[in-house]
Amino acid sequence: VRGKAPIRCSLSLCSFELRVFCHCKALFLVASRASHRSVTCCRVYCVPWNSLYSHGAMDVKQQIKGLWKKGEENKKLGRYHEALALFEEARVMSSSLSVEDPFRSQVLLQLGICYTLDGQFSEGEKYLRESLALRQQMHQNVGAITWSLCVLGDCLRRQHKLSDAEDVLKQALEQEENPYTANALLYMGWCLFKQKKLKQAQSHCERSIAMYRTRPLDGNAVGVFVMLGGCLDQQGYHTESVTSMRSAVKLAMKVEGPDGILVARCLCALSLLLNASGRYDECKAELQEALRIVRHHSLPHTHSLRVGVVRMLRECLTKQGKGEEAATVDPDIPIVCQPSHLNVLDVDVSVADLLVRDLPCDVKEDVYDHLDVTDASGGDWCHLAKEFGLSEQAVKKIRELYKERSEQVIQRWERKNGRKMCVNFLMDALRRMSECHPTLNLLERYMGECVCVVCVCVCVSG
Repeated sequence: VRGKAPIRCSLSLCSFELRVFCHCKALFLVASRASHRSVTCCRVYCVPWNSLYSHGAMDVKQQIKGLWKKGEENKKLGRYHEALALFEEARVMSSSLSVEDPFRSQVLLQLGICYTLDGQFSEGEKYLRESLALRQQMHQNVGAITWSLCVLGDCLRRQHKLSDAEDVLKQALEQEENPYTANALLYMGWCLFKQKKLKQAQSHCERSIAMYRTRPLDGNAVGVFVMLGGCLDQQGYHTESVTSMRSAVKLAMKVEGPDGILVARCLCALSLLLNASGRYDECKAELQEALRIVRHHSLPHTHSLRVGVVRMLRECLTKQGKGEEAATVDPDIPIVCQPSHLNVLDVDVSVADLLVRDLPCDVKEDVYDHLDVTDASGGDWCHLAKEFGLSEQAVKKIRELYKERSEQVIQRWERKNGRKMCVNFLMDALRRMSECHPTLNLLERYMGECVCVVCVCVCVSG
């Protein structure tokens, strides 16, 4: 082994000339274990090791930045599967960097955020904890640590681990005040809001708003005004809650422009308050504007938002005695029983977070029963398997061995892709099969009743 060290050093230098830096570094490390002297000679007479490593790290960082940028673009469009693939590749590449390099913790952080947005909370929590541990170990600046604590706390809150989330966010608020303290107040406010500690939540909102007003335009402030509106409404301050929600709409317009999806979500939240207080004309106007916005977007999560907007608008018109007009609103969306128990507390629910496995048992059973019906072509479960890219051999095995075939199709897709299937993803596949598919109508009805408003706090990189 010792005699091969000079050869490995030579190969490493060749790799350096060819700019294959990761390979170059690996060969140097193997050689160093075999013969320290050979590597020393190579360092002295050929190229300094530090220079070699810094060139390699620089090249790796450039590649990571490219993957990161593409991942962020996909994440903003709600294409979490594509974003995760890019962030995972960046994570593998970053493992060649020094432990002290802040790029490693940053990549882990972005990966954890993306998993959280995709509804894969356990994976998200794992990477967020890894990122936080690295940042604390390397004594990174207080802002970086505060932000890591914020997103970890939010991930725990989304899993309904409210006491754990509160503990983590308390740590964030104990840090020296920095630009991310406002975010910590926001996420702690959501935690308290979910626990119906409305006075405390309101106090955190007001402190957070005061900090955001001293900073450049920040999309997270939209979420603060939405939450404050909910807190005030729950305490009976209806006029003040509407004022706060209108502030959220105006801020969303500044962040995304007048046609942004965030604007439509805020308009939905505002319309809930107007509807509850009997201000139907104003409610109708806000919902019509929201519908105009969502109709012109084709992001993966906007169809379910459109369904919610349409049904809320129909309910509003029906309350005004305009049943005929209600029936003509967006005829592409099926007419179903209207929801009557909408609450502004729903503004924190993201369609992207809802997994097929988390559907109520009766809804899941109805979905599987619809899809398992067989016909001459093999049945809808068979068509669904083809939509998901399952092989003919896998389809044959499912047909021969299982009665619950559609459930098996979904489980195999999840194993193949390494993530849980979202309801929205299943609906998109059914929509490609048939716009009038009965299972699609069933899921749209459920989503319209339970997830009518989607208003997610904007995550920013930190």
